[in-house]
Amino acid sequence: MALIKMKTSGFTLIELTVVLSLIAVLSTTMVPPFIKAIPEINLKRTANNLAGDLKLARSFAIKRQETVGLFFNIKDKAYIIVANGRDGKADTPDDITLKRVSFGGIRGELQYGSGPAVSQARNKGGPFSSDFNGVTFRPARLYFTKNGMQAGGTGYVYVTNRNNKMCYAIGISSLAGIVVMKQTGGKGWKTL
Repeated sequence: MALIKMKTSGFTLIELTVVLSLIAVLSTTMVPPFIKAIPEINLKRTANNLAGDLKLARSFAIKRQETVGLFFNIKDKAYIIVANGRDGKADTPDDITLKRVSFGGIRGELQYGSGPAVSQARNKGGPFSSDFNGVTFRPARLYFTKNGMQAGGTGYVYVTNRNNKMCYAIGISSLAGIVVMKQTGGKGWKTL
């Protein structure tokens, strides 16, 4: 009769202790830098989303063949994308909300503002006005016409967080409606 050899598998107590010790050491060295990076990650994601929403609003305007606007609510750290209602006029009570975004509750305390920026993101730079609220479009809204052009002038929306180490400027640099995103840590603007 043949004997069946049984294989035993598993970890010894020493092996398990070594692995758990390695995990503990790695977690104490790797987790804090990651936690510190979360506000910057959230800021960059919000800036990218805002740039994407400007492009989305422009494409809505072209597709729907009507004016589409972005309205920025500074106090509530939010914005909405709206299209003309039945009256065919922008910024009237019958406007249709296409998208609503709030970034006030995102960890990292994101907000409209210039953060470390010492000058505006526009080509000629220049200081921020005394009534600067994070949006250089006046009033705090912009519109795209049915052919995708920007109506009402150029400008930027500035987003930063409580750390104030980084600022993103997302905007329209020409009446052609082309969306631009720039970034600064306080030493000049870099186009992304």
